[in-house]
Amino acid sequence: MPPHFLINLEHVLFSTYSTYADAYRTVQGTFSTFCSYPNPINGFMANSQLQNASYSCLPHILAERGWQTAFIQGSGRGSVGSFAQTLGFKQSYGKYDYPFKAVHNEWGFMDDDIYRFSLNQIDKFSQTGKPFLITINTGTTHGSFLPDNVDYVFGRENIINERRSVMKYADDALKRFIPKLDAKLAQLDKPTIVILLSDHTAKTITGGLVKNSIPLLIYASDQSIPNENRSITSSQRDIAPTIIDWLGGYVPWFTGNSLFDDSYSGRSSFSYGTNFFWLTRDHGVAIDSATGELRSCFDIDNDVVTKKTLECSEQAWSESLFAEGSYFNAISQQLLFEGKTQHYRKVNTKL
Repeated sequence: MPPHFLINLEHVLFSTYSTYADAYRTVQGTFSTFCSYPNPINGFMANSQLQNASYSCLPHILAERGWQTAFIQGSGRGSVGSFAQTLGFKQSYGKYDYPFKAVHNEWGFMDDDIYRFSLNQIDKFSQTGKPFLITINTGTTHGSFLPDNVDYVFGRENIINERRSVMKYADDALKRFIPKLDAKLAQLDKPTIVILLSDHTAKTITGGLVKNSIPLLIYASDQSIPNENRSITSSQRDIAPTIIDWLGGYVPWFTGNSLFDDSYSGRSSFSYGTNFFWLTRDHGVAIDSATGELRSCFDIDNDVVTKKTLECSEQAWSESLFAEGSYFNAISQQLLFEGKTQHYRKVNTKL
């Protein structure tokens, strides 16, 4: 299940009814989030020929305008750190860059200490007078380990309760971090947008949309973001356009949309194997990318993860969703493999 972020209720928070990841690994989540583009069907960008193509992602755009951009994680830099730099992050930090020792899980530093390092980096960046984009990739929920002095509050008799215990510990670390972050941001002379979401979820024994459903919360240090839970679905692809919109700009080749645009009715997408899924808040279709055929239609329950399969021919919305999804999938995948992702709006006049 996705994290339950515990935030001080005094914040002015923005969210959406549901959010879905186009990812099952961090390298996928970072690409869809920061480049506002779908991943290759049944494949990965990182360590493939696609990684060497030319992209203009959010970190690229900001760095070109004098921003400091950094990707922070608690594990070794590895393929995730190097891929982050492919997406435009000028600095990539991993566990060997931390100037202190702490308890590790099987991946590296745990969240409290990742946040501690991140606060130190915010201090350093803020002293330069330049704006900055910092991404923090947490590590506690990557494993099942907890320090000796921490109880597994839900027990360890099965993997579900063990994971719930680890999630609770990660939530508590975030709860400790947010007030420290707010205090730090209050010292700056410019407002800061804070976005909390997952790059992907964990393996799960349940079906439906659990593998892709993720949390999303947005707020700004100056409360310039509306206190609203928009009744739409959203995608990782919407994050970069939302940030750019908050800054007063627009990037035509981003395939997502600003969540602050009241005219945006909300769409999510992801692939699993050769199946491409295209979702509204309440409905979805699965399309076979290999044949272009409509595979299934379904309703999405109020829990945002349960699917109810329906007969496509009996749904008034199925034909239009199938057409939308087919068009988006064909155009975006073609441009991705041709190395022309920045041409998206030039060839796309329908979405």
